[in-house]
Amino acid sequence: MIYKIIDWIDRMFPESGNRAIDKLLIFVGRRYSVRALSLEKDKTKTKKLSKIRKVCVIYDVNIGDLVILGPAATEISGILGPEARIDCIAGKKAAELVREIPGVTEIFPVYRHVPYPSAEEVEKINEIISAEKYDLIFNFSPFIKNKDLESGRTPVIDFRGLVPVLAEILSDPNKVGHISFGFTAFIREIFGQAGEPRRTNSAKPILVIQKEAVREAEEFLQKSHVRREKPLIIFNLATASRFTEIPESLKKSLLGGLSELPATVLIYPDKSFSEGDPSENIKMIPKNFSLPAFAALCDKAEFFLTGDTGSMHIAAAQKFFSGAETPARNRTAVFSIFGATPARLYGYDSIRPGFLPADQDAVSRVYMKDTGCPSLFYMNKNSIRHDKAEDFFKGIEAEKIISDIRSLL
Repeated sequence: MIYKIIDWIDRMFPESGNRAIDKLLIFVGRRYSVRALSLEKDKTKTKKLSKIRKVCVIYDVNIGDLVILGPAATEISGILGPEARIDCIAGKKAAELVREIPGVTEIFPVYRHVPYPSAEEVEKINEIISAEKYDLIFNFSPFIKNKDLESGRTPVIDFRGLVPVLAEILSDPNKVGHISFGFTAFIREIFGQAGEPRRTNSAKPILVIQKEAVREAEEFLQKSHVRREKPLIIFNLATASRFTEIPESLKKSLLGGLSELPATVLIYPDKSFSEGDPSENIKMIPKNFSLPAFAALCDKAEFFLTGDTGSMHIAAAQKFFSGAETPARNRTAVFSIFGATPARLYGYDSIRPGFLPADQDAVSRVYMKDTGCPSLFYMNKNSIRHDKAEDFFKGIEAEKIISDIRSLL
């Protein structure tokens, strides 16, 4: 019922309704009673432990979760010290790309199924828990219930305690409200650490890309006859949800505008995209392109245009080429188009207050509907009840996005 009410308010009062809902959510989230029900209980769990030497962090199945929430595991390691063992459970594709996280001992690649973990994968997680005998478990997956984890007497902390921490951060419009900051602040609260999280180099997500993947990206550019004297733009069409997928009309307008720029455009297609090239300046990235090579290709590009999806976080993350002849550039401008999901939580913008810039030596921008950022209520995608996903993209102008890209060429 509450989902239907929120949806009705969003339809009838798209701007003032969103603001009112968010103010209510932040007000409730900051109340002591909410803290007592979630965060304070979690803090009690850690205080009861005489020692914490082995910790397991269970991430969600998506690639973006491991990329942007990796710093939370780094924060745990920094608090507990170098002698502590910190293990992470993640998706196979994500682990292929994020081979190492500062402070993390081992990444177990478990998930294959998207968007939900299978029963077999949950069983595999329980096998790891049983074998490793952890002192503490963090369950950051919204699709795995604590009761499904055979943790025995090992305390399990999920992300419900994140609510009051995130509410406190978002109550100040000038504070960085990115979800990675929220999780890091949550970890600090759990362990009783004073002060706000800092965006230090050790806490940033860093993608270590092997020379073979760099070579694959370079060979693709050569075979595609991409002239490097022209700027390179990647337009990513693939997203994991229909509520973050760029509408067809906006895609076509953007493709038309991009084709007229003095640049080479690489398209990473979604399932519905036609293989025909709209112009000689536009080329296709093959769907079987490996994920590490795709990350390397992102680093080669001057611009990355995308919806809200894991590829956006890959483009925004700092990169390190291991064994390659040339170092990573880390100068890709990330332009992201947001639909239903709250841009302040997930997006990157180097201009707007309260937003996190991408970890690139370049501008980053967020584009969202004309009534502003969707309600924070929609960070839970299961709460979205709109019949037309296009409603979330109203007022986003392709001309504005193309003009912004042209001004930086």
